[in-house]
Amino acid sequence: MTETIKPDFFFSPRTVAVVGATPVKGRISNIILESLRRIGFPGRVFPVNPKYSSIEGMDCYPSLIDIKEEIDVAVFAVPAALTPGLIRDARDNIKGAVIISGGFA
Repeated sequence: MTETIKPDFFFSPRTVAVVGATPVKGRISNIILESLRRIGFPGRVFPVNPKYSSIEGMDCYPSLIDIKEEIDVAVFAVPAALTPGLIRDARDNIKGAVIISGGFA
């Protein structure tokens, strides 16, 4: 008998990390943060970027491993060359990933 996988964590996440978060308006990671706020996302949002201590009034974390909660979905908005290492480093702390990066060709 095949077990059904329930991707609730992906389609109804309780926690979302935005890796590569920035306060710079118009950048994709900032658009994601603003969109989560605008739609009234009910869960916790964790901006991740070692360059900032806070973004949009939220604490900003230097890396995914610095977040002490399990992350349902991590959105990676960083250069393609950085993405595999960041995922590898945090694989025990994230359930799912969305990659928004160019340069994987």
